[in-house]
Amino acid sequence: MQKIIAEIISYLLNPAILAVVGVSYITYRTTLNFSIALFWGTVTGVFAAIVAGFIIYGMREGLFSNIDVSKRNDRYYLYPFILMVMAIFITISLMWNAPASLTSAIIFLIPTVMIFQIINTKIKGSIHMASITGAAVGFAYYYAGWYYLLLLLVPLVAWARIKGKKHTKNEVIIGTIFGAVFAIIGVYIVQFFR
Repeated sequence: MQKIIAEIISYLLNPAILAVVGVSYITYRTTLNFSIALFWGTVTGVFAAIVAGFIIYGMREGLFSNIDVSKRNDRYYLYPFILMVMAIFITISLMWNAPASLTSAIIFLIPTVMIFQIINTKIKGSIHMASITGAAVGFAYYYAGWYYLLLLLVPLVAWARIKGKKHTKNEVIIGTIFGAVFAIIGVYIVQFFR
């Protein structure tokens, strides 16, 4: 039963779903326009679906061993594809006048993904943990108040990734540290350019 719960948590708090929810929420908070938030959340969902489709295709072709792309060697194909998708997303966001907060967040994520790819050549870190930690730290900093409760999702996802045998403790710790460090760097960069 615990393994099933771990799988559900890992699925519900996976990086693609976090991206869609995060983009929608940040867009709403910066524009106070539900339609714009829904639009950019949908666009993000389409791009997340493209990445998911690539992973499914990669599994069929033997590039990826599973839907989580949990083997380090499998990720060599994934990161360049994600970077290409992000570049297209940025181009579209600029052409369609996306809120500056959204475009700048995606631009910041490009070097983050590149560095995570480099780190994964030596050691493996959990992308789930980097995503949830980065999101929780960022939201807690920017919005304060009850958003600090989002930090409780970090140990929950850590438990789920370990219990589901998706990652070791070290991989979870590496992903958590990476997510926290880059969230803090991102916060300071945004503060600098305000």
